[in-house]
Amino acid sequence: MVFEYLSQIFEEDALQFDIEDPKRIEIHAVYRIPVFGFKDDVNVILNEKGGKTVVFIRSASRVGEYDLGVNKRRVRKIFNKLQTKIKN
Repeated sequence: MVFEYLSQIFEEDALQFDIEDPKRIEIHAVYRIPVFGFKDDVNVILNEKGGKTVVFIRSASRVGEYDLGVNKRRVRKIFNKLQTKIKN
């Protein structure tokens, strides 16, 4: 269920996304910054244990040393959307 919700989120928001390793449930998505067009990478790993799913999300800029908080906000947005989909 979590995998399907994350796939929906990335279909709506990401420039592109791929399932890197379906056995491990790993997703890679690319986001584009609207103003400058820079691409950022988002990696998600789902770890299922004991009937629960733990979600690890990493967002990183490809260019530059500081992102002005864009990646942190993106991860929060993904988690918030995921939480909303799970509750509904």
